Amino acid sequence: MNKASIVVALLVAVSIDAAPRIRAVRGPAPPLPVIEVSAEPAACAMTPLAQDTCDGAASLAASEVDAIVRAAARAINDDTMTIAVVDRAG
Repeated sequence: MNKASIVVALLVAVSIDAAPRIRAVRGPAPPLPVIEVSAEPAACAMTPLAQDTCDGAASLAASEVDAIVRAAARAINDDTMTIAVVDRAG
């Protein structure tokens, strides 16, 4: 037998037991969404520990926070989600 027929015989023998190939690499990732951020108004640019309210805005009452949380819970209808209410101007 010549060298070419030996090489062909080896390739056939090896490929008989070969498993199918599976592509394990995904294509390129989709582009990230663009998030638009606006600057905070100068009147509201206070330190987090400031006790003043921004532009005289009143804080939420406990009953208002409770109503917001209950409405959000009804809208979401999912027991695994966390609902947060942030009373912040700006």
